[in-house]
Amino acid sequence: MKIPQNLINLGFTKYEAQVYLSLVAENPLNGSQLSRASGVPRANIYNVLDNLKSREIVTSVGKNVFAPIPPDELFKRLRHQQDNDLSVLKAIIENVKIKTVEEYIWTITNYDNVIDKAREIISNARHELFVRLFPEEGMLLKSKLKKAEARGVDIKYVSLGLPPVKFKFQVIHPEIESLSKMLNCRTMNIVSDEIEVITGQLKKGPMENTSVAWAKNSSLALTTRDAMRHDFYHVFVHKIYELGEELSAYEKELYSLVKKDFWTSIPKSVESISNPVKNPALGGENE
Repeated sequence: MKIPQNLINLGFTKYEAQVYLSLVAENPLNGSQLSRASGVPRANIYNVLDNLKSREIVTSVGKNVFAPIPPDELFKRLRHQQDNDLSVLKAIIENVKIKTVEEYIWTITNYDNVIDKAREIISNARHELFVRLFPEEGMLLKSKLKKAEARGVDIKYVSLGLPPVKFKFQVIHPEIESLSKMLNCRTMNIVSDEIEVITGQLKKGPMENTSVAWAKNSSLALTTRDAMRHDFYHVFVHKIYELGEELSAYEKELYSLVKKDFWTSIPKSVESISNPVKNPALGGENE
């Protein structure tokens, strides 16, 4: 019987997990029957059963006949035990004098883990989020971003392609095709409240190969934020010098806000720079 590492993490030995799962599948059983059903050697079976009985995970229901605690009861007990252990750990940590002053930078691997961390950062933001995303990640994160906006967080959004959602302070980065070709991958940049940041490349190929940096590091956060702030300038310069067009009223006001880095509400009557836009690949008109 193959035992997942998760059960070992919960405090079971391999043999204990095999015995408990065998009893859940069929009970009651005696020692010999359990040995055959679980694959635990007969010489070890009663020691394993004694350990499980001492923790009240298995009980005797007759002479040398055993049954398991109901799974629902085991789940409740494990959750309660874990909560207690975490409460104790938290109390210990809170009473430890913290001497470390370094703001470490951590690596997060696997695409799903990166998206989960991005959602967490967005959910924890209180004042400001600077975001630069390709449409694919924009789609995955738009619900969290809209919830952040609804609770008063200012979203400054640089979309690397047609955005799946619209915000007050938003631009579409120019020349996406050449940028994508140069990078040969998608990227993610999110800065929350000028202190927390996630940044890196979402590599092509198997998504488990993705690896990004995450930190509560003011230097990295502010540097990344400033790079995204200058993406707004890039949009204005591209429109004037590459396309030979005038800035709209919205763009002029947005330029003034970016220059001062003092963001205030843009009148709703002014049309957004990035209001397309229907994007069939992303489900039609922007929200």
